[in-house]
Amino acid sequence: MPDGEEVLCLMARRACPPSPAFLAPAGLTWTSSDAGLVEVSAPGADKRSAVSWLLAGRGLDWSAVVAFGDAPNDMALLSAAATGVAMANATSDVRSSATELTDNHDEDGVAKWLERNLL
Repeated sequence: MPDGEEVLCLMARRACPPSPAFLAPAGLTWTSSDAGLVEVSAPGADKRSAVSWLLAGRGLDWSAVVAFGDAPNDMALLSAAATGVAMANATSDVRSSATELTDNHDEDGVAKWLERNLL
């Protein structure tokens, strides 16, 4: 990694997540998108903040954003998007943070939603 660049997110396979007491002194947070996968990041380094940065750089806002997700690391993004679409295989928390539901990711849920709503 070049000098002066910061690490925003680290992903690792681990049987259980790190304890909050371990991460808190460094100001880090964690989430997971799969059993045994832990994503450790700096505060604010998540999908929502990344899309927010992209929108700001292009003079756009959230009103035209459609986001898809199935895991807890998608919840902030789904909540911020004008249309947040949860996959049928999503956890109940993720489904409740979305405005719509589509088929399972193994059943081409994103493609089906796009065909129904945008084509």
